[in-house]
Formats: sequence, C-alpha cells, structure tokens
Amino acid sequence: MNSPDLRRVAFVRSARGTSSGYLVAPRLVLTAAHCVGEVGDGAEVQVLRPGARQGARQASPAVRFEVVALSGGVRETGVDGFALLRASSADPFELRTPRPVTWGRLTGTEPLAAEAYAFPRGATEARRQNLEHTLGHLIPGTGTVTGSARTGWYQVFQVSTGSFTENALWQGASGAAVFSRGRLLGLICEYDACEAGRLKVIPVQLLSEQEEFLRLLTEEDARSMVIEPVWKGQEVLEPPYVDLADSSSAADLLLPQHKLVGFCGREKDLRELTQWCTTDSAPHSVALRLVSGDHSVGKTRLARELCARMAGRGWVAGPLNPLAKATDITRLMGLDEDRLIVVDDADGRIGELDALLRHRGGEGKVRILATTRYESRWWPAFQHRYGELAKKEPYRLLCLDAAEREDIYTKAYRTFLRRRAEPEGKSDRGLPQPSVNLADPDFASCLFVLILAMSDAHSFLHPEWDAQHGTTGSLPLPESLYEQALALEREDWIDNAERACLPRDPVLLDRVVAVSSLAFAGGRTRGEQETQAAERLRMVPDLRDATEEYRRRLVRYFQERIDGYGALRALRPARLAQHLVANTVRDFPELLCEALDVDPTRQPEAWARQALTTLQMVSATAFGDDASGRPSDPVVRGALRVAVERHASALIRLVRAALETTDATTGRSLAAALETVFDRPGDWEGEFAATAAREVEEKEPDALLNLAIILRKKAVAFYETQKPLSRETQFRWATENRQLSRVLADAGHRHEAHDPALQAVRQFNALTRLDDSYAYLLGKAHSLSNAGVRQREIGRCSDSLESAREAVRIYETLLHGHPDRSHHRYLSIAQCNLSESLAQAGRSREALQVATDALDLITTGLPAEPPQPPLRPWEIPEAEALAWRTLARRQADAEKFDDALVSADRAKDLYQRLRDSRSGWWERDFARALAVLGRCHGDARHWNESIKFLSEAVDRYAELEHLYQEAERPYHTAALRNLALAHLNKAHALGRDSWKEELDEGVRWADRARRHHDAMAPEEHHAERAHNAWTMGIKAALELALDNSSGARDLAGKALDILEQDARDDTWKQRRDRIRLTRVHGAALRACGEADAATEQFHKADRLQKSLNDAEPGQQLNGLTIPPVPPADWQRNHADGHPA
Repeated sequence: MNSPDLRRVAFVRSARGTSSGYLVAPRLVLTAAHCVGEVGDGAEVQVLRPGARQGARQASPAVRFEVVALSGGVRETGVDGFALLRASSADPFELRTPRPVTWGRLTGTEPLAAEAYAFPRGATEARRQNLEHTLGHLIPGTGTVTGSARTGWYQVFQVSTGSFTENALWQGASGAAVFSRGRLLGLICEYDACEAGRLKVIPVQLLSEQEEFLRLLTEEDARSMVIEPVWKGQEVLEPPYVDLADSSSAADLLLPQHKLVGFCGREKDLRELTQWCTTDSAPHSVALRLVSGDHSVGKTRLARELCARMAGRGWVAGPLNPLAKATDITRLMGLDEDRLIVVDDADGRIGELDALLRHRGGEGKVRILATTRYESRWWPAFQHRYGELAKKEPYRLLCLDAAEREDIYTKAYRTFLRRRAEPEGKSDRGLPQPSVNLADPDFASCLFVLILAMSDAHSFLHPEWDAQHGTTGSLPLPESLYEQALALEREDWIDNAERACLPRDPVLLDRVVAVSSLAFAGGRTRGEQETQAAERLRMVPDLRDATEEYRRRLVRYFQERIDGYGALRALRPARLAQHLVANTVRDFPELLCEALDVDPTRQPEAWARQALTTLQMVSATAFGDDASGRPSDPVVRGALRVAVERHASALIRLVRAALETTDATTGRSLAAALETVFDRPGDWEGEFAATAAREVEEKEPDALLNLAIILRKKAVAFYETQKPLSRETQFRWATENRQLSRVLADAGHRHEAHDPALQAVRQFNALTRLDDSYAYLLGKAHSLSNAGVRQREIGRCSDSLESAREAVRIYETLLHGHPDRSHHRYLSIAQCNLSESLAQAGRSREALQVATDALDLITTGLPAEPPQPPLRPWEIPEAEALAWRTLARRQADAEKFDDALVSADRAKDLYQRLRDSRSGWWERDFARALAVLGRCHGDARHWNESIKFLSEAVDRYAELEHLYQEAERPYHTAALRNLALAHLNKAHALGRDSWKEELDEGVRWADRARRHHDAMAPEEHHAERAHNAWTMGIKAALELALDNSSGARDLAGKALDILEQDARDDTWKQRRDRIRLTRVHGAALRACGEADAATEQFHKADRLQKSLNDAEPGQQLNGLTIPPVPPADWQRNHADGHPA
C-alpha cells in the first residue's frame, strides 16, 4: 500500500473545534465541511515535520487558512460535505512542489485495504493532540443507497487496528483523508454510534460535481482532477506509467512505462483506437483488437498512452500483469466498469487472452488490446474462435516517418542529457546531430532511436566512451546499438557490484542476467522463490560449483538493480534481453537444453512458465521475423532444435499436467508456443516429433487439440517415409492415422478426419491378413470403431453400420480370450457406437438391445480383478456414463419415458463427477448429457424440466463453441432446435389463451438454430440439411400457431423440398418425419385458404404412412392428427442425429 505523504497530514483548529485534513496542494487543505465555518471564516492549520529524534514528529507553527469553498450536506445531513481552505502565501509549509494528489473511487465488490492519518480525541495525551495511523477496510456497497432528496452517499471504513472504548472518542478524525493504493478516496465525516471502529467516509468522486472546488484545485494543481477506479486485486493491471526510481539504470530509461520521453507522434493511431474503445452501439460490449507491427516500432508505447488517456476518462485501464493469476483475471472481468486491458506480446500470452474472453462479464464496455510482432501463425485461429468479439482486422502500426524520428530523437537526447549533465556540470546547448542517419531503415524501431539518443548524449559527456563503443565498427547497426545499450547497463552492474560483495566481472554478470532472462523461479513464498532462483543460476557455466549463498546474493543483487516481476529479473526491454540471451546461447548452446529440462511431475505451473519463458526469449532469434524478413540465427536455431528434440516428450507431458485446471493460462500459452515451434517445416520433422506424438492422449482438452493435430500429422508423415516398412512401423503408422482422425474430428474437421480413418482400417486389414496376432486385431477393432463414428458424422449411414458391426464382432472375439475390465470397456464403447448407427438407420429395437448390452457389460458384467496394466481411474466411469446416455436415447425412442429419465439423469451425474475429478476433459460430454436429459423430459411431457435442462445445455454449448468451434456447432444447433420444440409443446399444453409468450420464445430459439446452421462449415451445412429441414418444420408449426399461416406454409414447403432430395435413401425414421412435416404443410395450406393443395398434402401423408406401415408393420405412428400445434410426440421424431 502506497501511504500518504505525512508532511501533508493537517491538524485543523476552527471555531467549531479541532479536526483533521490533508494538503491537496501546497496552500490548499481539504477537510470536512462541518469542521469549519462558512466561506470567509478562518482556521489555523498545522502539519507534521521531522522531530528532534529519528522517527519522531512535531507540529509546525500554526498558519492561518481561510475557507474558500464549501459543499455542505451533499446528503442533506449537514455532516457530509467538503470544505477547501486556502492560505495567503504560496507555500506556507515549504513543501517545494510535492507530487500532485492522485484521486480514486472505490469499485468492485470486495473489501479494500485502506488507511488514514487523523487526530481523534481518543489520541489526546497530556493535553497534547497526537497522531493516529488507522488501518482498515473500505466496504463496497454499504451506505450507497440514494434517494430524490439524498443525492449523495457514504462509504464505510471499518478500522482493523483497534478502536477506542467509546466511538465518540473518534471526534476530531473528521476531515482525515482515506487512502488506498496511493489514491485519496474520501474523507472521514462521522462515526457509527452502534458499531465499534466503523467510520463513515464521503467519497471524493462527489467533488466531480462541485465546479468551484474543481476550479480551485485546477488552479493550484495545474491539471484537471482525474478520479481513477480502485479495487481489490488491482495489481492484475500495471499502471500506464510509473515514476522512474532515483537509482535507475540505462535500460530503465528506455522503458515506455516510465515515460521519460514524452509521447509524441502517432496521434492519428491514438484517435482511431480511442474511437474503437468508445464507439459501440451495445452498452456492455466486449471487443478484442490486435495491434501488429515490426519489433520495437512503438506498439507498447502506443498502448500505454491509450491506457493513460482512457484512465483519464474514468476507465479501468492498464497492461495485464505478466504474472496475473486466473482468480485475478476473473475479478477484473467481473467489475462493473468500462475496461481497457492491454496484453503485450500476445503471441506468447494466448492463455491469458483466452481467460480474459472466457471470463468476460460485469457492466460496462470491455476492450482488450493485444500487441504482437506478427499475427500469421496464431491470430486467424484465435479470431475464428472468438469471431464475434474479434471482428476487426489487425491494426497494422506503420513505421515512424522522418519527422517523428527526429522529434523523438531530439526529445530523448535532451532528456537523457539533462539527467546525466547535472553531475557533470555540462550544458545541453549546441546539441549535435545524430551520429547515424535516422533515415536508415533500422530506425523504424522506436527503441533504436532512443538507444541512439542515449548513446549520443553519453558520448557528448564522455568523448572517450564514444571512441570505444560508437556505432562505427564491424557489427551491423542493430547489433551495434544493442551493444551500446548493454555497455551502459553493464556499467551500472559493475559500479554497484562491489557494494553487494560481488566481483566486478562483466562476463559473469552478463551471463547471470542472460540466464535470469531465460528462466523462471516459482514458489508460494518469497523464500521458496529465492531458493528456486538460486538453483536456476546453476545453469550459468561459471556458477555450477558456486555456493548457494553466493548464488542467492546474485539473485538479490539483480532484484535491486533490475525492475520487474518474480525472483529472477529479466532484462528489459525484452529486445535487449533477447540480444543478450542470443549472445550467451551462441557461446553455450547447451544452455537451452538445461533450460528446457523440465519436470512435469512436480510444480507443473512453475516449470511451464520456465519452458514458456525460454521459448519466448529465443524464438524471435531462432526463427527470425516473418513480418520484417529478419533472418534467423542458425546457431540459436540449432541449439533450440537439439533442446526440443531431447525434451519433446517431457514438454508434452508438462503441457498436459499444466492443463489439469480449466484456467491454466500458462499451460495454454505453452501449448500455443509449442505449436509454433513444431509447426516449422524442415528440420522440425522427424522421429522426435513422432515420439512426442505418443505423449498425446486420444482425447485431449481444447487447448491441446491444435498441438495434437500438428504432432499427429508429423508422426504420420514420418512413418510414411520409412523404407522399407517393417510390420512395427506399419502398426505405428496405422495407429497414428486412427488417432489423427480422432483429433481432427474433435477439432471439428469431420470430413478431413474421414480419410485417415479409412486409411487406418486399410492398413490394419493388410496387417491382419499377414499376422492375426492380438495387437493387430485390437488395432483393427479400434480403427473400425473409429471409422464407424467418422462415417456416421458425415452421413454415411450404411458404411457406418458395417464398420461398427465388424468392430463389435472383433471386440467380442478378443473378450473371450481376455475377459478383463479393459476389454469390457472396449466392447461397451463399440456397442454404444453401434447403437447410434442402428438408430440413425431407423432400426430402433435393435439399437435399444445393443445399448442395453453395452450397459450390462460395463456394470453388472464387469470382472473384479484389475487388468495389467491397470486402467486409469476415470476410464470405467467414462464408459459407464456413455452407456447410460446412449441407453437413455434408445429408451426414449421406444417410448419408455420413465426409464429414459432415470438413465439420462444417471449419465448426467456420472459426467458431473468426472468433470469434478479432472477439469476441462468432460465439458462436451456433460453438455450432451444435459441435452439428452432435457429431451427425455420433453418426451415425458415435463415441459418445464425439459426447458430447464435444454437451456443449461445451450448455455454450455455457447461457451464450448469458443473452445471447439465447428466441432460443437451441430450439437449446439440440435439443443437449440429441441429447446424451440419444448416451448412449442408447452404452449400447446397451456392452450391458446396462455401460449403467446411460449410461442415467441420458441420462435427465438428456432431462429437461433437456423442461424447456427447457416454458420456451419460448407460440408457440415450439407450433412446437416435434414436437421435444418426439421428446424424449419418446428418454426413452421410455431408460425402457424401464431396465425402467420403464409410464413408457416413457405417454411414447411422449403423443408419438404430439402427432404425430397434424399427421399430415396430415407431411413424409417426420416420417412416418419417427412410424414409429419407433410401434415404440417397441409395444415398451413388449409389456414391460408388453399383447400385443394391442403387436401393433396393430407392424401400424400396418408399414402406415405401406408407405405411406411407396409415396410415396418410393427412400428406405430401415434398422434398424427394435426392440432393447431403439432403433438408432443413430434419431439421424439427430431433427434439430432449425433451421439449425445
């Protein structure tokens, strides 16, 4: 907590008694209105000064002040207004231009730590008024209700450092300023007579309506009053600008957060981004914008200046803290404030971007500004995931023009020279021209302009330094400029090393900083972090045998010299650190192997940050810059290639361990960083990629899908090139094809997944013809079962049924020879898949029997003895949940509604327990279980319960679409369609007098279902055409009930046209649905007065029904008479066609 300036705490004595106050300007005191008289009345003010002994304080002589502004009774109570007192002299207490007061306002919902310095009566000792430093919390919400006659409000400050025996002893504390995080939030105005230590505070934001106060404050402070939001957890955002420390080094002068060089240029960019922040038709809109540009072109400076200007408008604004936790992000996104959040170098912080968007909420606008050097590799996929939030194209930041470069150079040169010239006694007159022509393309980088200005200023003061470190030399200009900045920074390290009992060894210090920039030290406490940091420094070649105490001293030394986060301090700016690290890696290539030698089994979060930091630091040098065409460094690239090859498997295991929680931002970012690494062509392919692919499970959470696809494809390509092909290689190749098919389907690429699925089947067929050993037969069964699912997903019903039957046959054969739990699980899952294929083909009785067998196999028929190797704890419950869910759907098809409800509820409970045991792995299955339960309630005519569970499923699918894109869209569309149907059936149950609201809701959900269908990928759009027709049929029935007969007629006609296209290949179920839709069309025609056409449709429906009864004499079409709304059994006839 940044405490208030003690020199400004005021003791006020007036005709009304003694009170407290605060000097908001050298001759202005802010206090409570009831503590002083009217405007023009006088008061005596004293402040605190250092006492005769160290740590003591004494009062200054009293100075007469006069009341110049008063706002008594903003709540009409007489004790809650402000008063402003002014002295006649300019600086009566000789404060000598103190820092301007920063004002704040309390926001958020959690108590905020705060403090106040006051002079209460209870602190009086021997007739001497003493100071009371009070710590406590401001409690949001309490006291904030207003009314027509009470436009103001108060806040509650609950003292936690002890209170007086009587609350009346707080008299005299009125007018004391309450601070939190260095911001003045309000003034104490009265005490609560009932609660000990509870004081009332009037918030300073009420001053924003007091014109006279604002005028006087602006005159004395020379700047307008800006009131910034303050809340618990504010550290999640960095302030746009922070003051430069007195002991700053050369690198500190280059950092944009210190604003040592005033912002200049780029006003057009600022205007456009400000407009993007403020302009939006939606009051609570969320938007993401990417700012891209060459390295060091000024993206961070622009983003921080935008934050500063938006904070001046009252927004919560700032760069996201690099070590922000998921809980901090959740708190930030829940604020009821306008927010601007900057994510700098976003290509390495994708997990944090994802968490910000997933936890979006609260009132007010949310703008997320991400900066990156190039967006080609990760942005399209991320934009696709959050398309509606990231509609705008990246804002490309152009290079500085000649005038802007000159302006920045001149301002920077003068600033640097003033900071360095005072101790040297030199003047800044007669400034020389830049030592290098600023028109050089390299000076498109704002950082290089600043380095040149700093170097030239130093050369002006020390000509001998210029001769040694000038830009003339064999190095390219960028390298030369980086070396000059490092030389100045190194001087600071060397000059202060002796004081810390460290050697003045520039080589050692360089290597320590390089390793600190390359590594990360975790731990819950500062002690644990320092211990890990000292251990990480063993990577420094010079420190391998050094004592822990010596390494700890180095850790503490650079914590003092380098401003930043964590126990190990990376050099900043980041481009300077990358240059230093690259130099060190060239000398010690094995350093990257040590940095990526991670341990996935303990502290995965800390190790994930270590690996992510390493990859972020070396990727730009190893791979070059795609946008600017900068070449890669072959030595660094080779060192990274060796390191990744050696530790690829451990890195994949680490990612999986770090993703065990849903909000694992570091794990997501590391997965994206590894995608970038493995997706490189050329020397990033080979056996090590295939080996890494074995660490990927068949079923992975969304954050690992893209990485899994990349690794699986590289593994397939590797095995394909192996000549001659051994049976073992063929087996691995076939297995990788099957697993590639699965992960492609999970990511929504269902048609792409079909080919590797069939390829795997063909490969295993070839293997089993030569050798029908157990391993090959099991692989064939797995590939057939997978192929059946893939074929069903793209509408190939007969092929799917054939593959699923063959898979079950092989599993049954294998189970006879291996009657263990693993093979029970294999067969049960295969039977569930077969049941789905049978149901899609309209063979409901057989599908029900197979589903029942699947459940028996995984429950009552499960052997007690564990297999070798043992199954993982979740594998049997997962298979059981799938069996219950499949059985629920088949029981509903067979009109066994009570049994279906029990089965669906059991499936939901099992998936809920699985979700609790392993976060992020069964979200999709749980959503489908909710959808099945909702449909079963609809079948049982429990309309309210059906709407409840389907609504919850729709909410979950909306979030899942952000994670899995098109993969979940068909299921989401089906849930929307079924929800519309539930409202339709509920309206029919209520009757015409009460159904309008339900019908309108049904129309809303049906329209959303149609929009989701239109948004599907082209191949999905075609495969789902029959489901779209059923949605149109539901919408037609809704419109018919709403007396929009022409709209119902058109929709039903279009739906029938779609179904007629596939009439030859209709299953029994599809023919049944076409009959129902034909009757809806007939009813709509009849309502439009087209009697002949309506009669023709009803006759057509009768003919279709007779043909269907002849084909399936045992099946019944119940309730086909057409009331104003279709009957409830319409619900059972609009299954989504997907495994729920």
